[in-house]
Amino acid sequence: NHGKQVHCRFIASEYSNDDVVKSSMVDMYAKCGFLDSAKSVFDSIKSKNTISWTAMVSGYAKSGRKEKALELFREMPVKNLYSWTALISGFVQSGKGLEAFSVFTEMRRERVDILDPLVLSSIVGACA
Repeated sequence: NHGKQVHCRFIASEYSNDDVVKSSMVDMYAKCGFLDSAKSVFDSIKSKNTISWTAMVSGYAKSGRKEKALELFREMPVKNLYSWTALISGFVQSGKGLEAFSVFTEMRRERVDILDPLVLSSIVGACA
């Protein structure tokens, strides 16, 4: 895997402690389905940002690991529209439409702006 080769080079470089690059590694591993590797890099990030949190949540949701996705989502210190949408979309992609709709309902309770094309297209997928 090219991503693992890049990660090995990154570890050996002067940027090995760069949290921005680590967040990108989390995203790459999560998108490739290597969630253990993604979580390992995620845990090494000193200053986790919304991007790294969202990448992990999305990875768990897309792989059907509902409980891990929700657990991590609840731990997120700051959630934005993309975090909510990533969770919904991940559940839809893994065939968990009821869970996606439940998150959508929670968004409404939390007064998150749901009139967004990303949110609406994701929730339409949950209804299919």
